[in-house]
Amino acid sequence: MSKRIMCEVFCTAEDLGMDIFYSDTDSMHLYNEDIPRLAEEFEKRYGRVLIGKNLGQFHSDFAEITKDKQSLAYKSIFCGKKTYIDLLTNDLNEVAFHCRMKGVKQDVIALTANEMFPDSVQCFYDEDKGLMVPQGTYDKDSEFSLMKLYKALYDGQEIGFDLCKSCQPCFEEKFNFSITTKTSFIRKVEVLRSFIFVSNEVIRDKNKTSGKGEAHVVIYNTAMVEFKSCASM
Repeated sequence: MSKRIMCEVFCTAEDLGMDIFYSDTDSMHLYNEDIPRLAEEFEKRYGRVLIGKNLGQFHSDFAEITKDKQSLAYKSIFCGKKTYIDLLTNDLNEVAFHCRMKGVKQDVIALTANEMFPDSVQCFYDEDKGLMVPQGTYDKDSEFSLMKLYKALYDGQEIGFDLCKSCQPCFEEKFNFSITTKTSFIRKVEVLRSFIFVSNEVIRDKNKTSGKGEAHVVIYNTAMVEFKSCASM
């Protein structure tokens, strides 16, 4: 039933000729200005109200930088399934980041970006807001470490993330049932541009596992988009 509900929204948007930049199991990125027209057509077709917070309804998926100020994507980089970043802004011209990378925790993404690009605007994960927040003086067109990280992935650079640098400890269970604290576990992420749509997913390439304590993730299909205003529903 959940897949049917999603397909109703997707198909309605496609029939109206709307651009859907990225979609996941229960969300999609589309122009904010298209939402009223999508909601109107959806109600005509299915007799239900699309926008809301009740079961079966949709609403903006971007966390608010400031309460009651809607966040919209100004720029996004989609490296592949469950690996993307949105530069968010609002009416107050505040900036924050909504980013995802399957298998890598938020604080590790920020730490790696800041280490790789120390001369860019540094960003840190705000657990209360659920967003990456930049530090210092900046505007939405500044060079941010996080955007540079995802751009490097988009360009095909292999990047290693030490999962044990997270604020949450990492443990290893041994065959003798003892448990030890892991001090390092490198997950290498690489994006390969491909137009083979059957490969449009994050895969673990067993041929590229580089030994104990490391894992290699290969991501296919990429896109980089600049928006006037994009919402996630």
